[in-house]
Amino acid sequence: MANKKQELKQKQANELAERITKRVQKIKERRGHYALLSDFGLPERQKELKKHAIQENLKRFESLLPKIKGLIKTIKEKYVPHIWEQNAITASYLLTSKAYGDLETLISFAKQGKNFEIIELARSGQESLDLAFLFLESNQEANLANWFRGEIIPNRVAREALHNAINSQSSNLESLPMYDVKTYIHGIYSLYTHSSYSALLDT
Repeated sequence: MANKKQELKQKQANELAERITKRVQKIKERRGHYALLSDFGLPERQKELKKHAIQENLKRFESLLPKIKGLIKTIKEKYVPHIWEQNAITASYLLTSKAYGDLETLISFAKQGKNFEIIELARSGQESLDLAFLFLESNQEANLANWFRGEIIPNRVAREALHNAINSQSSNLESLPMYDVKTYIHGIYSLYTHSSYSALLDT
């Protein structure tokens, strides 16, 4: 496992270095500048096209919100009589509700074109859902108790639990790389959360 983690870390580092190099090279080539000189209306047209595409996708997302909110309310009504009860169901309800709030805010920011903030919210919501999954797994009483005491449960703990849960149900002889996939995505989110150079180049 340690070797795999190191290989994944090195792979991410190599891809990041290549991404930065390409992005900086494009900026140096000043293609956007020259395109603007030849067509002053190009940036505005491109902006409107992208805005339209985003709005169409957002409409589909927003149409699902009432159903998601309804499911969360059902969980509260059936299984969480009091939110001060410290058990796995209550924790998962609180975390899922928080992730839903992140989603609502994310959509609002998307309408405003705030791509940097969207990634930060996506990471926050995903980590909440990861914890909700973790606490519903068996043998997680210690992590759950620590969380209710105010401790922070590292996301890697949830990623490892998901990896084990998926592979315990898989009939494949080869292990599915759930931990690696989740870690890779988490690494991309972290670039934005920690204001990395590559993330700032994307804004």
